[in-house]
Amino acid sequence: MTLENSKTTTTLIAGLGGQGVVLASGVLAQAALLAGYDVCQSEMHGLSQRFGSVSCQVRLGTGLYSTHRGHKAVDLLLSLEGFEAFKQLPFLRPDGIALANRLWRKPTVAKPPTAASPASTSSPAQLNDPRISWFPGTEATGQANCPRSLNFYMLGVLSTRMEIDDMYWQEAIESSTSSRGRNVNHEMFATGRQVAIRSEACRSL
Repeated sequence: MTLENSKTTTTLIAGLGGQGVVLASGVLAQAALLAGYDVCQSEMHGLSQRFGSVSCQVRLGTGLYSTHRGHKAVDLLLSLEGFEAFKQLPFLRPDGIALANRLWRKPTVAKPPTAASPASTSSPAQLNDPRISWFPGTEATGQANCPRSLNFYMLGVLSTRMEIDDMYWQEAIESSTSSRGRNVNHEMFATGRQVAIRSEACRSL
């Protein structure tokens, strides 16, 4: 399932402070602008401190009159952490799409989280919500020794659900990141995109 040919598309990106939610939102907004869309980007909501909850909305299309949509009005939810995906589910349309990273860390502002577990070993009530597709972003970026590029891996996943040409994503990554981490960000974006494409192909069989 890909959201396309609609007048507007609203994407909510959520995660924890330090995961690059705001940067991911900026890259999405830039790619959409390059592709010729009108774009509205909401201000950051939540706690910007490391490991606090953070979310942003990016709206693209035509006839945009607001930067923010309420409950049951968001088309796409991209979450860099599992509990944050569940927290934001009320914003998702009944027929919307949620793309979530397999990581479980409850937000905190006092100290770093002491434990994390993959989605496969945890069973919150919403785990089997049919709107959510899970992706091994933390595992993939950890194996590549680039955990800070998790947001780009998940943007790669998101890119398969949007009508934005890859060339605009690549240009947005180039202009939004420093030369030091640019190559690995491109690599993780491509990895996330490939995993999402394979996942969708398997689901279609």
